[in-house]
Amino acid sequence: MQPPSLTTAATVAFVAYFMYSMWGLAKMFWPPECPASEKCMKSCLNEEPDYQVAFVTSVYENLNIQRRDIRLLDHWASFDYSQPFEKELNITLPEATRKNGTMFLHIFFVPVQKSDKNLGQESVDGVLRKASRPNTAYLSYPLILHREPDPEAFQLLGSEKKPDKKPSAEVVQPVSHFKPTLTFNVVTEKFLLPVVGLPQDVAVMISYPRSDPLSIPPLLSVDFSGDRLASQVRVNTSMLTHPFTLKYAPISFGKFRVWRQFELSLITLKGFGFGAKDVDEVKSIFEMNPTLLFVTMFVSVCHLVFDFLAFKNDVEFWRGRRNIVGVSTRALIWRAFSQAVVFVYLWSEESSLLIWIPSGIAAVIELWKLTKAFKIELNLRSFSVKFGVRSSDEEKSSKMDKMGMTYLGYLLAPLVVGYSIYSLLYTPHKSWGSWVMQVLVGFVYGFGFLFMFPQLFLNYQLKSVAHLPWRAFTYKAFNTFIDDLFAFVITMPTLHRVACFRDDVVFLIYLYQRW
Repeated sequence: MQPPSLTTAATVAFVAYFMYSMWGLAKMFWPPECPASEKCMKSCLNEEPDYQVAFVTSVYENLNIQRRDIRLLDHWASFDYSQPFEKELNITLPEATRKNGTMFLHIFFVPVQKSDKNLGQESVDGVLRKASRPNTAYLSYPLILHREPDPEAFQLLGSEKKPDKKPSAEVVQPVSHFKPTLTFNVVTEKFLLPVVGLPQDVAVMISYPRSDPLSIPPLLSVDFSGDRLASQVRVNTSMLTHPFTLKYAPISFGKFRVWRQFELSLITLKGFGFGAKDVDEVKSIFEMNPTLLFVTMFVSVCHLVFDFLAFKNDVEFWRGRRNIVGVSTRALIWRAFSQAVVFVYLWSEESSLLIWIPSGIAAVIELWKLTKAFKIELNLRSFSVKFGVRSSDEEKSSKMDKMGMTYLGYLLAPLVVGYSIYSLLYTPHKSWGSWVMQVLVGFVYGFGFLFMFPQLFLNYQLKSVAHLPWRAFTYKAFNTFIDDLFAFVITMPTLHRVACFRDDVVFLIYLYQRW
């Protein structure tokens, strides 16, 4: 019996990992069972007590450090935590915050006592005194994010502003951006948990002091999925106040645990070097409904599997290739160039790592394929380059390839010139380098698929498609259809989004030729 191939082993490993992850995710929605014979911990909200909420702002994360800057933002004396709620406020930005400082929102979820019945608007001192009550839940959340400012785009011609030289990484300083919306949640579902085996993600969120060792204070969380970079506002010294929206929504115990795990995963991504924009794009996935989220996670795993299999089979095909009969070398040159341009563009636009890392791998493979197509041998010892000799059949294919590329050149030349002039006159750019990159990328995405037609022309002349790597093509086709779904889900440049649908048409033509 032969051992399983690498393709089979990789597919089984990916599927097993996905099913294991989904099972671990599903188990979070059901609280651990607590046998009647053991001590059980319960939520203090199981008895449906009355609660009030106070919101305090400070430039410090810890209120014990300095109190003179503390301001009471709002106080909800009568609060029905079983129903969603939303309120528009006007928040004051302290001077330290306006000077590229920080700012935190402190949420106190405090039980109501009889002495509170006749109280009106709460004071800061009153809130801090009530914070010591048993079963009070507390949460601190930053309202300021420091990140590099986005460069401005402008007309390169006819504008008085001149493009600045790109500053070095040491010169660019992160600036304060204010988060104008915040949604907080409280777990209102009734539950019982075993004392032994209490989930760690729940244990670290329990607030103190507690009135009863077996009573868990309300579990508070902030909806991180609504904290998006696009909604944040850059802070300047003249911004004394700004509108602020407070939203509340009750959640279940299972959703609280899942959201907590996702939040910890995002923190882990930052530790691995993922930027703020990468993390922000991951957050967009959690705005979907659960069904679409599950489908997206599944197809993401499939996308990685097919990417790996396509790269593997493409490399195997070209590694064993001894001639290039029936292969359009000019199309290979174009694919290597276009993949390099797309990679640089996606990287400069700070697109999702799920998009530009496979693009970078594809660019390296395309460059390597050129060495096989032109029979280039590199001698690292003598630092010399040797070119092989083509056979008569390869020369015949090259002539057909040149004929097809010549016809294509007559079509593309006016398109390139026209698009360059139009982009310069009517499209704002950040710099001249940005204009060059935008023209190259626009040409690659808009007309790059036309460079696939010389291969179609060569197939037509030879009346054969046996010289093509069909196994790698099949995996790439699956990924093309997955990219169609990602075009509606994952954040990516518009040109890259359009290119996903463009490839479908060319693949159907290849299928027709094979038929």
